[in-house]
Amino acid sequence: MIGRFSNETINDKEVAAYLRNKGIITNPLSKYYITKPEEKGLVMGYSCVNTKLIKDSINRMSSAYYDFLNL
Repeated sequence: MIGRFSNETINDKEVAAYLRNKGIITNPLSKYYITKPEEKGLVMGYSCVNTKLIKDSINRMSSAYYDFLNL
């Protein structure tokens, strides 16, 4: 699953690192590009995970993301 950032000034590598420190593992979308312009966002994998855990993780990620924006 990919979540793209509509705000191009957000550094997806910094967001991914911040979330990792909160126990939420994602990858920055920009690291998958070999050419410019890079799209910014997060790559999230949820295969073989129960839906309650996915929902709980997305809620935690959303909260942590808004905390990141307010730093």
